[in-house]
Amino acid sequence: MKWLGLGVLLLIWPGSSSAQVRSEGMAGAGSAMLDGLDAACVNPARLAVSGRPCIRLVGTWAEIANNSFSLADYRAYNGADLTERDKEKLLAHIEEGEGLEGHGAVSAEGPGLCVRGWAIGVRGRGSAVGVVPKDLFVLILNGNTLGRTFRFDDADGSGDLLGELYVGHGRTIKLPWGFPVAVGASVKYLRGWLHEEVREASGTIRTDPDHIQGEGTVRARHSTGGNGLGIDLGVYGDIARSWSAALSLRDLFGHVNWKDGNKRTTARVRLRESTLRGLKNGEELVETKHETEQIGAFRTSIPPVMTAGVSRAVGRFCLVADCTQGFGESSLTTRTPRLSVGTEARLLPAFRGRAGISFGGRDGRSLALGMGLTPGPIRMDLSISARGGLVPLMGRGIGAGFSLSMLFK
Repeated sequence: MKWLGLGVLLLIWPGSSSAQVRSEGMAGAGSAMLDGLDAACVNPARLAVSGRPCIRLVGTWAEIANNSFSLADYRAYNGADLTERDKEKLLAHIEEGEGLEGHGAVSAEGPGLCVRGWAIGVRGRGSAVGVVPKDLFVLILNGNTLGRTFRFDDADGSGDLLGELYVGHGRTIKLPWGFPVAVGASVKYLRGWLHEEVREASGTIRTDPDHIQGEGTVRARHSTGGNGLGIDLGVYGDIARSWSAALSLRDLFGHVNWKDGNKRTTARVRLRESTLRGLKNGEELVETKHETEQIGAFRTSIPPVMTAGVSRAVGRFCLVADCTQGFGESSLTTRTPRLSVGTEARLLPAFRGRAGISFGGRDGRSLALGMGLTPGPIRMDLSISARGGLVPLMGRGIGAGFSLSMLFK
């Protein structure tokens, strides 16, 4: 249950694990203008026009967020004596039927090389998502109201930690009518390090004037090792003067076959149907049962993600926009589409500023800022984003990243 515990941890903090630092500085946009190893994991077709050879030394990105509470809410209510009005405001933040969802993701880039349209590299990516039912917060804030049945069937959680070795290639081809188009593909070997998912969760609790009753069950599946594959495809081309467009499909046929340390865990909690007199006499109220059994190999799929993007060069500025659509729900992906709009400006020969805004996805409205420094052959990229809000450190989450590479002539 390690990842379930992590999911709960994410929920108490304010605030696609394949993020690239440069792209995240523009709120996830830029698939039609990224180059080098950035392009290899977003749209491999851009490898065909990447130009200078590049070696990535290290890169990392992390984010954490939830769907209900901001840092401002945390500061306002943490440690305060809550009035009935305060409790109503807090509970109003949590949507009925959705619960409080927390999610986090991390991406760690290892050494990588990009040269002459080819790219090879390694990275790790992890993610976790957890949902706590609203009724649990009603119970905590208001107590066990007499005559009301509290239900916890919406509880959920999952997490994945994967390693990835990828090889990508992009090249330019000419269509019959002479229009040049770049196409590319990346093949990825996936090493699964950890998988945890809640397969079933249910529970109720009810207090009547003369007795209390309740029960709950959680079944989870766990693994500590597996192997799999995935494919990224992309196409890119100039569609008009100063305009470019790109289309990519990531994690096509992505899957992991989990074979090591596979277990199924079942935890049951039952409140004995006790009377108040029985409780006064020391009667045990809670009965718990925990079972763990070995299971055979199983397979999980990584839902594919499609991204359509455009870019336009205007003087020292490059304007970009992306629309991303996932084809399944998982700790790594969501079906909710995301629209990202951003810009990269070459303000000085060795300095680039970035900014972007996005709508949709897991976080809703988000604002991002970033910068790139290129002193000599060194290239450093930094980014920070406010998740679920437009004010840094005041949204429902935060993301930040850093990348260090070397460019060659």
